[in-house]
Amino acid sequence: MNSDQGAEFCSEAWVAAVQGTGARISQDGRGRALDNVMVERLWRTVKHEHVYLHDYQGIPELRGGLGGFFPYYNDRRWHQGLDNRTPRQLLYG
Repeated sequence: MNSDQGAEFCSEAWVAAVQGTGARISQDGRGRALDNVMVERLWRTVKHEHVYLHDYQGIPELRGGLGGFFPYYNDRRWHQGLDNRTPRQLLYG
């Protein structure tokens, strides 16, 4: 499991949970935000275009909402960085 060094990924509870699955933990060095820039940008979009706009009352409700957002993100939302195509258009034509 690779992550940045955010507090949530350094907590004893997180470390124990990951190690309990048999996975190894790997963390990017401090100040290495650009190592994972594409994923960081994805999560920014998810938060600003979906999560912050809804008043989810729990994890099951959030999961349901995200289950609807990701098909939109991949199939219908145009991406400037993809020449205004969707990821699906880029991958499958």
